[in-house]
Amino acid sequence: MGWRRRSARRCEAPAAAGPRQPRPPRLAAVAVVLALAAFTADITIGCGPAYVYGVVAQKYASTGDRMTWILQVEDEFYPVPQAFYDRVQLGDTVKFDGRAWSVVKRAGPTLR
Repeated sequence: MGWRRRSARRCEAPAAAGPRQPRPPRLAAVAVVLALAAFTADITIGCGPAYVYGVVAQKYASTGDRMTWILQVEDEFYPVPQAFYDRVQLGDTVKFDGRAWSVVKRAGPTLR
């Protein structure tokens, strides 16, 4: 029975000292977590693409409640304004700087 008394004292001793205060996180651990979060964060979430540059591989207008004009640049699909959709051709090199779409290089003569 002596072992029960000793283990009971060990369990009671920390409780008698009061609630244990949590230790503040170490600065290095916080810095590592923040660095990992910064590298994995996508700052364009909810804002659309921040920068696009590439060759138009496909273009189509989606049908639905609202018309949406879509360009496939490299392997990604992007909604574009109708005026730009009408100007651009397959094979054109285009860019989006976060504000406006523009044609950087034409693939060939303009077809009208």
